[in-house]
Amino acid sequence: MNIIEIIQSNYATLTNKQKMVADYLTNNPSDICYVSLATLSKNIGCSEVTILKICKIIGVDSFIELKEEFRSYNQSLVNKYSVSSYSVPSEITDTDSKIDFLKNICNEELDKIVGFYNSVDLESVLSIAKLICKNHIIYLFAHDASKALASVLKGRFDVLNLNVVLVDLSDMKEVEYIMRQVTKDDVAIFLSFPNYYYSIKSIAENIKHNGCELVLFTDSLDCPVADCTDNILMCNTRTKIFYNSWLQPIALINILTSILAMLIKDSSEF
Repeated sequence: MNIIEIIQSNYATLTNKQKMVADYLTNNPSDICYVSLATLSKNIGCSEVTILKICKIIGVDSFIELKEEFRSYNQSLVNKYSVSSYSVPSEITDTDSKIDFLKNICNEELDKIVGFYNSVDLESVLSIAKLICKNHIIYLFAHDASKALASVLKGRFDVLNLNVVLVDLSDMKEVEYIMRQVTKDDVAIFLSFPNYYYSIKSIAENIKHNGCELVLFTDSLDCPVADCTDNILMCNTRTKIFYNSWLQPIALINILTSILAMLIKDSSEF
């Protein structure tokens, strides 16, 4: 049984106060992966002792072990819902149909990139560039295929001599450590494209709670992090085979970092 099933199987034996804790754990499984015992007790509104008692009841020796159980549970959901995918139409069989399909992809990509450059909100990009400039450390959060995009962005930031840290969302221990380091003087940039990382909203909410500004690179307002910030850079990434094309995000990175280069050149701070 996973940790949620274990809690549910012991639910009837809990006191009303313990059931309140159990309800929080089962309804917010992502939160448990990243918070301390003190923070969790504050979030729930109970004592640390109550949480530790529940650990004993469900057969978990410590809070650290409880976190590991929830990390294992969350990882299973990440593997199920948050991995890259592709799909090739079954009707594409012979050489001619493949060539025609590829021509269609090329034309579609061309239309999308032209539409992107014609409609990109440069004022919004400038505003976000100014936000990035004024903060001390830039944290880039990404996972799976989005990490490649984050690496490109980090490379540009490195050229600009900005203080940047790339964080792999799938490394839950690293994420927990970084979340403790982030302050109101930093900025957190989330690069989140389908399939969205399962726990990403919980991570973003906890970082925002520290007073840190959030910026989101994404394809849609359906991205879970979109509820946490108004600083959103959007581009269409859907393709006929792979879930994401990086053509528009790379174009957006070029625009953003070009504006940053101009701001840095004009700023006496740099």
